[in-house]
Amino acid sequence: MALLQQKLSFSCLLILCLATVVSSHSRPYTTPSVTRLTDSFPRVQVDSAFSKTFGAKNIQFLSNGSTATLALDKITGSGLVSQSRYSYGFFSAAIKLPSGLSPGVVVAFYSLF
Repeated sequence: MALLQQKLSFSCLLILCLATVVSSHSRPYTTPSVTRLTDSFPRVQVDSAFSKTFGAKNIQFLSNGSTATLALDKITGSGLVSQSRYSYGFFSAAIKLPSGLSPGVVVAFYSLF
């Protein structure tokens, strides 16, 4: 029993000393600077890498072809298809739907291999 109390006292003292040493650093934590994974892949222009599949009047290419706006109206939506096959890469989308009018909207991104 005495040995257990001695070990427990030593463990508590060790933890207290380590906590004091760690908390006494005055320099603030800074996140490491690393290359973003998305920067490792080449970017493609939307207007040259994708074709308008349907709803062409609802598709606008912006920012010199680097982004596309796909609109949805009461009759049709819009869609793009890639001109090349991709084995890997990143895709991002910002989707904005009107409030209260989106229960029947189906937003889909299909990836075929």
